[in-house]
Amino acid sequence: MIEDSIIIHEISQEIQSMVLVEKWFPNFFHTLMNYKINNDYKITNKYFPYDNLTVDIIRDVLTTIDYESESIESDIDYILMTCSVYVDILKKHLKNKSLDDILAVRTNNNNLYYYFKLPSIFKINQLRLSVDHIEDIMKRFPNNTKEDIIGLLLRFTLTSNYNWSSRSISNATTLMVPNVLHNYIKSLDKNYLECFSCVLNTNTDNYCSLFDMDRIFDGCQGTFCLETLERVKPKLLFANPPYDNGTVSNMLSILYEYHKKNKALSIITINRKDGGLYDKINESDNKDIYEGLLDLLNNKSKLIDILVIPNYLMSYELVIGSSVKILGIKRDTSFIIYGDNVLNININDMKEDIIKLIYQFRNQHNKKKRIKYNNKNFNKINIPFGNSHRKSIIENHRLLSKFFK
Repeated sequence: MIEDSIIIHEISQEIQSMVLVEKWFPNFFHTLMNYKINNDYKITNKYFPYDNLTVDIIRDVLTTIDYESESIESDIDYILMTCSVYVDILKKHLKNKSLDDILAVRTNNNNLYYYFKLPSIFKINQLRLSVDHIEDIMKRFPNNTKEDIIGLLLRFTLTSNYNWSSRSISNATTLMVPNVLHNYIKSLDKNYLECFSCVLNTNTDNYCSLFDMDRIFDGCQGTFCLETLERVKPKLLFANPPYDNGTVSNMLSILYEYHKKNKALSIITINRKDGGLYDKINESDNKDIYEGLLDLLNNKSKLIDILVIPNYLMSYELVIGSSVKILGIKRDTSFIIYGDNVLNININDMKEDIIKLIYQFRNQHNKKKRIKYNNKNFNKINIPFGNSHRKSIIENHRLLSKFFK
């Protein structure tokens, strides 16, 4: 398994250092993952999602993420070459090598680090893994080997471009809504699934990770897809995805299909892509909304409610190793409550609880800042989806005003 993780890691590093650069690569990678899951999930091989790529697949993915480049054709050719010729070169260097053959320990500023000793073609040689950090993870997962843990870290770092020896390990999957919100939502029902997480920073014992191979860790149900949902049959789902085009659009279509046949409640967080607050989503430019959002929010769908937290009130946590940083977010965050209220929860009470926790979190981490919420132009705002949701969003405004004065 360590060979597979190294090769996936190396392909990712090569593509983002030579073609897509760090700005585009995470979006490309997540969108490619979702594309492959939707099309050939059952026939993927160990180099997923880089197996069986074609020009058409890559072009579709780049179109989905609105990729802009004057050399797009040569970029596509380079990606294809990397996923074929480059893999064969890497496999030759890794053949018959165990983890002990390629891993060593070095001291740096009185701290011990694992590092790789592979031929210079491998970018992974630049990576440093804290021995203490790996030992801490092994304590959390006593049934897993060191090889399992290091393979996980390699998969965890592959969307981060690096040319360093000391930068902290982090990527888009480490950015999450405050942990207190996770704790609250998962307390509502035992049959709960966290749809987007990582083994390293999961907030629950039942979650989906980016890679199906992460199922070797307790609690991980595999990749988020319709097949996983139908196998697990969660009653309550919390979906806080990476906010890239491909992942959000894929998530919306999967949840839409799951709720067609299953009685369940989903709480979905989405950043407003167009930056708007409460404005009419179906009047936005097509490029400013996520594909599939209008289907989910259709009057005939199972939409229950929408709670929008303005960007100047919302905070996110960035998990880096054992430390947590608090970040603001530049776009409003929508909590879409969707499906069937199988939990018999008063939705307005739940929204008030969510706002209260966000308020407490902001106060705890921004003690010197007084946040005022006073939207004098509220009556001028276009309210989407008919009178029932007009009433709901006015109530959202009142709830926000109650706490943020």
